[in-house]
Amino acid sequence: MSEIKIGDIAYLYFLINQEVDRGSSPDVSEVRDAFAAEETMELLKQYIDPSRFEPIDEEGFDAMFKRYYIPDETDLLVEDNGFLYLSANLMDIIQSGEWNDIRGEPIDTSSLTLRI
Repeated sequence: MSEIKIGDIAYLYFLINQEVDRGSSPDVSEVRDAFAAEETMELLKQYIDPSRFEPIDEEGFDAMFKRYYIPDETDLLVEDNGFLYLSANLMDIIQSGEWNDIRGEPIDTSSLTLRI
């Protein structure tokens, strides 16, 4: 069993955003297929230098995407960019995944607040 931290998701999110900024992206269908086949990280290696994944549990991320991905990109307000679809799934996982606090107790991330 793997443990994925919100910080790891944020790190991957920023790596993906860099590729979006560069204008590169797989098709939504490629990303969806990679989610279902637990091959998301292999797909990302075609666009992002794999050495940048060092802190990332690749098998854990593949399992996470397969478990939590939203199959219909339009549910995430995305139509035609695979990396935006992937980023939107990351945000959905943060807000609706099954998260635990440091003691292992379940926590509802949608109710967390930021003190300003």
